[in-house]
Amino acid sequence: LYTRRDAALATLTAAYALIAIGYTALAVPLALSERWTAAVWSLQGAALIWYGLRVDRRVPRWMGLALQAAASIAWIDGRWTDPWQTRTDWVLLFNPEGLSLLLLALGPWLSGWLYTRRGSAGWVSGPLLGLGALWWYAFVIHECVYVAAADPLGPAFLLATGASAALFALARFAWPRIGWLVVVAAFHALPLVFASAIESGPPLY
Repeated sequence: LYTRRDAALATLTAAYALIAIGYTALAVPLALSERWTAAVWSLQGAALIWYGLRVDRRVPRWMGLALQAAASIAWIDGRWTDPWQTRTDWVLLFNPEGLSLLLLALGPWLSGWLYTRRGSAGWVSGPLLGLGALWWYAFVIHECVYVAAADPLGPAFLLATGASAALFALARFAWPRIGWLVVVAAFHALPLVFASAIESGPPLY
């Protein structure tokens, strides 16, 4: 229906698309754990927002934002019953919890970028930027504390903050608004420098 570009079928096409994505979203929790349900919902939300912007319809965009919120709730619910534990046997960055957190961050950021690119409801991109940042820093904390089990933590967090700032600076070329996270990372870096110096102890000379 979509390829025929028939204006008379636009509403029917949108209805079929929403029904398909809706059934897929409902089926995800039956097949996947909470962490992967949250990750898939986050990406599905971004896909709905892309579709809503492409066909200029509000309902898919609202459903996409609702799925972003549902993804956050699903992840929090999963961690409420299964809290983080130290897992030094997991591979740093490439582990189930870390990858799900990365996808949770990617969904809101991609959604915010789509809103900014289309110039539609630009105010929505700010909260989406913040939501993605929360998931990104949850990823950083999980990898440093529970996977790398860094001791002391100060240098590990400082390295992760510097890497985050570099990635945000590169992403700024595609989405200027994400440049604010470079400023946030810079503010975090200063106390981390002092914390690293304290944890490392006095010099040997």
